Amino acid sequence: MGQERAANRALLLVAGAVGLALVALAVPRVGAALAGLSGEPVRFALDQGQDPSPQQYERLARSRTAAAAWHADPALLRDLAIGQDIARSLHADPDRRLADAAEQALDRALRAAPADPAGWLRLAVLRHDRDDDAGAALALLASFRSGPGDRWLWAPQVRLAASLRPHLGPRGLGGAQQALRGLWRTDPGALRLMLGDPAVFALALATLRDEVPVATLMLMRQSVVGLPVAPPLSLQAPPAATP
Repeated sequence: MGQERAANRALLLVAGAVGLALVALAVPRVGAALAGLSGEPVRFALDQGQDPSPQQYERLARSRTAAAAWHADPALLRDLAIGQDIARSLHADPDRRLADAAEQALDRALRAAPADPAGWLRLAVLRHDRDDDAGAALALLASFRSGPGDRWLWAPQVRLAASLRPHLGPRGLGGAQQALRGLWRTDPGALRLMLGDPAVFALALATLRDEVPVATLMLMRQSVVGLPVAPPLSLQAPPAATP
């Protein structure tokens, strides 16, 4: 009888310990969920493809700051970075406080959940805006590698890659060219609008010259900028020989 009671007490102690552990694990998540409630309408609007107001973005950043103090969930940190990044674009940030906070939040989120091509692309843009082109190129490479088939990212990836081209390296350039070819095959109209950027035009020439006549790309660019486009020097006809 005494042994049975001792065994029951041991079971109760184990059950109690497990229960306390579960409560301890749940409290941060519950606290984060409650602290982040005010930002949920903004997150819902983003999920629906809507464009929240500047005040709503700031509310998202405040709510995610409060939630992240409870639990550093990658999704919360990504939302925090988005809110801070938008706030940075709307307000003067001479000491780069908002830019630093957005980059740090996004870096933490990507370390916890690296399979996020959109997150890596946003980090690349943040770094490029801060003149850290080497860091931006590394983040853009991670975006290419974590989501090579994400068509909706191809256009912004190509735009950024064109401006970072000297820093990309072979793998980064390969990812950019793969995205550009995908854009040409699935949405040439979107690519045409991007050809007004000289850097994108140069990347398109280098990438598509075996698939698309150079004259076609030049006409596409001309339709965007509305001006005659001289071919690059390497493509121009040599001067006629003088007699």
